[in-house]
Amino acid sequence: MKGFQLTFFTEQSTQYQHLPLGEWLMDFAKREGVLGATLVSGTEGLDHLGHLHVAHFLSGADHPVMVTISTDEDGCSKLLDALAKESISLSYLKLPIEYGRVGRAKN
Repeated sequence: MKGFQLTFFTEQSTQYQHLPLGEWLMDFAKREGVLGATLVSGTEGLDHLGHLHVAHFLSGADHPVMVTISTDEDGCSKLLDALAKESISLSYLKLPIEYGRVGRAKN
């Protein structure tokens, strides 16, 4: 099947609606019906302004975070349109993908 991979970038310390933005985005994507999503916390990252964000051992508050979402074309458009109505600013990548499943389902 054909679709898109959306990867959003934020920091662990960024909050939206009383949640870390990455967690909020995962919940939002689920409500919007995406096919799959993964939140990954990194140790270092550069933001859209070129500022370095480094995870500090003691605070842990400035971890760079990526949320990667896989969805079909309609789901991608629907998600981006819904996010555009929110009071947030997110950097993202949008890549065309082919997706599916392999192997046997466990009973």
